[in-house]
Amino acid sequence: MIYIQNIKIRKLIFILFLIVCFVFLLSSLFVTAMKNTKSFDLNQLLRPLSSDAFMMALEKENHYFAEPYFKENKRDSLSSLALSMTTNIQFDDIRSLIRTELPGYSSFYSPISSDDDFTTMPEEENVTMEELAKEREVDIGSIRKAQESNKPTETPPPTQTTSGKKVAFIYHSHSRESFLPLLPGVTNPDHASSPKANVSLLGERLKSELEKHGIGAEQDKTDIVQLLLNNKLTYGSSYTMSRKVVQEAMKTNNDIQYLIDIHRDSARKNSTTVEINGQTYAKVYFVVGMDNKNYATNLNLATSIHNELNKKYKGISRDVYKKSRKMGNGIYNQDLSPNSLLIEIGGVDNTLDELYRTVDLLAEIISDYYWKDAKVNN
Repeated sequence: MIYIQNIKIRKLIFILFLIVCFVFLLSSLFVTAMKNTKSFDLNQLLRPLSSDAFMMALEKENHYFAEPYFKENKRDSLSSLALSMTTNIQFDDIRSLIRTELPGYSSFYSPISSDDDFTTMPEEENVTMEELAKEREVDIGSIRKAQESNKPTETPPPTQTTSGKKVAFIYHSHSRESFLPLLPGVTNPDHASSPKANVSLLGERLKSELEKHGIGAEQDKTDIVQLLLNNKLTYGSSYTMSRKVVQEAMKTNNDIQYLIDIHRDSARKNSTTVEINGQTYAKVYFVVGMDNKNYATNLNLATSIHNELNKKYKGISRDVYKKSRKMGNGIYNQDLSPNSLLIEIGGVDNTLDELYRTVDLLAEIISDYYWKDAKVNN
């Protein structure tokens, strides 16, 4: 009898051992399968949960933590949060009712700000290389007039500087994006491109303004479009080509901390212009690639600057748009630095005066953020 019981105990131990081995095997397979999971996948998984849900959870631990957030944001009811979690439907976004019903619609789903609608959402431009290769007349007089009328005022030397270090690198992946007011006779927004008068004017201005605030900056004026033409590549390879430029700059300058890619939007003037204190300014918006390792930190950077811009100059920043590979490039070279910004300044109809005014404010806010961040890290 004792012998039989010992056999049963051994069998039980053996079975338990097999179960434990099986559990470890499953765990290993799961970890191996998930090792390439990116922050984008996690973001997609948690998307049905609103920010309110997380803030309400944090509030349970610290009542004061969420107080500032709910002062500025409407508190969702538990029923709406439950509906959002179980059905992926949001009451404040009618698209959530149909995005699972229309084939392919969810692939292009992106949050919309309160000032935008479906017609003004940013999208990748579909420009032919033949169109980009064309030489166009440039209104040099208009450029000089804007530069003269927006000549920087004399200011005392900045109280803090980067001591000669070039910590900001400004470049232009879509180097020939231009503006209709600078191109006489051009009325088609799809033709707003020029190798001579383009977004590099804004990068030049941003560099100058950052330096006024004590931040050493470097601007690269490489004509990415010309490189694409030379290599017989399509416009979709712009970020691949500009990536080489950025990587080379980072090799030669170890002080680079911030990467700033300046673009212009393809939307028309009513969507890209705001009036502040009687003057018109070009609106900006930020694009963050969801499919890169620095997604969270870059999103925080863009959101912080967006919020500060609108706090001081209401309505000047449209939003922070998060884009995956399904909606665009998805990376935008932002994996190269946790302090990467892709900024769309104005649209095809904005004047250089409006653009310069906005760049000046943008430099002010970026500088404030830089010095606050430097103080915290030191």
